[in-house]
Amino acid sequence: MGIQNLSSQPSGGRIVIYDSLRSAMIFLVIILHVCMTYMAFPVSQWSFNSQDQSWIFTIIVNLIDVFVIPVLFFISGYFTPSSYLKKGFHLFLKEKCFHILFPWVIGILFVLPLVPLVLGNPLSYIFNLLKEDHLYFFHKQSHMWYLMILFLFYFLYSLYAFFFHPVTKQDPALYKKPLLFLIILIIVSALFSYLGDKYITPFSNWINIAHIIKIKPSKIIMHLSMFILGIYAWRQNWLKEGGWMPDIRFWRILAIGCITLYMILRGYLPYYYSILRVPNVLFDSVCAFSALIYALLIAIKIRKTRLSDFLVKSAPYSYGIYWIHIPLMFAYVSRIDTLDIPIWMKCISAIVVTSTASWLVCKYVLKKVPFLKKMF
Repeated sequence: MGIQNLSSQPSGGRIVIYDSLRSAMIFLVIILHVCMTYMAFPVSQWSFNSQDQSWIFTIIVNLIDVFVIPVLFFISGYFTPSSYLKKGFHLFLKEKCFHILFPWVIGILFVLPLVPLVLGNPLSYIFNLLKEDHLYFFHKQSHMWYLMILFLFYFLYSLYAFFFHPVTKQDPALYKKPLLFLIILIIVSALFSYLGDKYITPFSNWINIAHIIKIKPSKIIMHLSMFILGIYAWRQNWLKEGGWMPDIRFWRILAIGCITLYMILRGYLPYYYSILRVPNVLFDSVCAFSALIYALLIAIKIRKTRLSDFLVKSAPYSYGIYWIHIPLMFAYVSRIDTLDIPIWMKCISAIVVTSTASWLVCKYVLKKVPFLKKMF
């Protein structure tokens, strides 16, 4: 069956390909975070780095990091206009506060402090951290940074929709090939990535704003661009009958080719960083957008398969899994670190255990506790 005949379709009020893609991205986030524990040249701010390290996991981290969060921002942007149309300004923001902002606060206050505890530190260690910096966990944020940035994007969209009253219903007359718009977003993302890298902080570094917002200056405009692209994709009915259906062969070659070159480039960065700064940010941007389109096409291609069915069934738990997985992961990887087993076995077992444990906590705790189940 050709790709052109596999347009997405609703399933229980949702759209199959986006549900399966969201679940896949959350699973890749877990793989990313587990591999960060075992990567060579480990991140100093990471809460636990294994004594066993390999450059293979560094490659995996660099590869997944290119597209996984941008794809999640795109998916969120895709469902934003229809959600706003149904609920209006006040209800839309009220629900985003309850489902995004409150979990962010609870996660920082109660989930992140679990990390030093599961790593074997006493409760007094946390008190000392907070004594030295009352906002320590707000400054650290870990994976919770995504929720605050997502809430800010929702907030900005709601303001735009409220004051400018944009036409947000899908319009067949607007269907067109979006290559020019994609090129503009790629250039804008690369430009601001370069400026952030050169004038604010190095490419992979984070900064805190007003104690509650944590961003990568080199990535924030790309994330916003992906969110905007999701809104644009909904507006133009992407991947549906009459809408834009990209050629999977072209985007496969572009995505794989650019990511391969980007991985080679990243290998040279420690030695020729100043020379390769421009191609680095350009390839990072092209890789993210091309990988997004290719990922969407893969999600269509695997529709009606067992893998897609599994991912779609997992979608209702994906948010909770993302929210709770970090302390569960650190609890496991820290306890198997001294075992005399191959590093790849440690990594694979950590991925399986973290994914399973996070799903169980989400299903039997986050989805059951009266106050929490309304959030997740």
